[in-house]
Amino acid sequence: MHLLPALFLLLTASTNAYFTLNSLTTDFQFPLYTVNFTVINSEPGTIQIPTQCELHWPVESICYITCGNLYFARITPDSFKSSADFSIDLAQEVYTLSTIRHQNATVKISTRERGAGYRCNRGGNRCAIVPGSKGFRGEASDGFGLADRGLFCEPAPIP
Repeated sequence: MHLLPALFLLLTASTNAYFTLNSLTTDFQFPLYTVNFTVINSEPGTIQIPTQCELHWPVESICYITCGNLYFARITPDSFKSSADFSIDLAQEVYTLSTIRHQNATVKISTRERGAGYRCNRGGNRCAIVPGSKGFRGEASDGFGLADRGLFCEPAPIP
């Protein structure tokens, strides 16, 4: 058996990868919402380090910002209804032995998804995932090559 082709298939095979968001909080201090969360990609073969990210809304630009040099994130354009109802777009570039893949997902954040444990205070100016809850996750889709550089506010890290 040839070990190198098997290793290549293992590293480049697409599985059901998910971006998982935990420790998510949304704070409102007029006129700005601040969203903090931890993200991790569950796919084997990716760097599975929980990474902290901070987003703000409203913003003038709809480009992705860098989160800890591993992920890119933004509030999904036209999705923000309140701190209890919005979406986050996530992206990650995955470098393998012979190619570059990018993965992306949109994760819906809502107090209506009961299992996520996302709750808001009475005034709605602070929302958070209750400790011990499962958080949110979005299924990642794959593309090959570098992601469109025009989507990023900042240059991508060099592998």
